[in-house]
Order: sequence, then structure tokens, then C-alpha cells
Amino acid sequence: MPDATRESALRARNNDLCELCGSADNLTPLAVAPARDSGPDDHILACAVCQDQINNQAELVAGDAVTLTRDLDVKGTSFVAKRGTLVKGIRLTDNPELIEGRVNKVLIVIKTYFLKKA
Repeated sequence: MPDATRESALRARNNDLCELCGSADNLTPLAVAPARDSGPDDHILACAVCQDQINNQAELVAGDAVTLTRDLDVKGTSFVAKRGTLVKGIRLTDNPELIEGRVNKVLIVIKTYFLKKA
């Protein structure tokens, strides 16, 4: 698929916003593994900041601050953790795909693919 067609499809799919953080600045397509072809289903539209974090594989350490990249329903509560919420002083778990942090004074476990390093 031509690059211009793929980018147009991605922009239409995401309303010209980064799929990871919702930013509208410096958007470009990014292939997502395992990419089967060059179509829009194998790509996301990501801003320069998110692409930099993906390419540099920002490693989280205990005490870091992270930002939520999606609205998350918090199980066992009546609130939604909103996209863009800053979670300070995270704790790492035994599972590298999970961290612990406080949102609205409630300690929750969050999957790392819903985060970006602040």
C-alpha cells in the first residue's frame, strides 16, 4: 500500500490524533510487530514523543512518574482513570508487564502498555 494512502487511512481512523497519548503534533505511521504487510492494520499513528519512547525503550524504575495513555475502568471502584492522568511514585511488580500506582488515592495495578514515561 502506498505510504500516502496508509497515512490517510490511519489519520481517518484516529481523527488525526496519536493512538497512544492523544497528541495532535508530529504524527507519523509506526509499524507494529509482527507487521504482515504495509497496510494500516499493521501500523499505528504515533506522535514524535511516543515514537521516541518506543524506539528508546524507556525502562521504568521504582519511583518513576508515568502518564496513562487510555481511559481505564478501574475494577472494584466506581471511577475511570482518565487518559493523561499522571501516576507518581510507581512500584514495580514481579510481572514486567504490570506496575502499581495510586490514582484518586486508590492503589491499582496497571498494564505497562497503557502508560508512557512522564
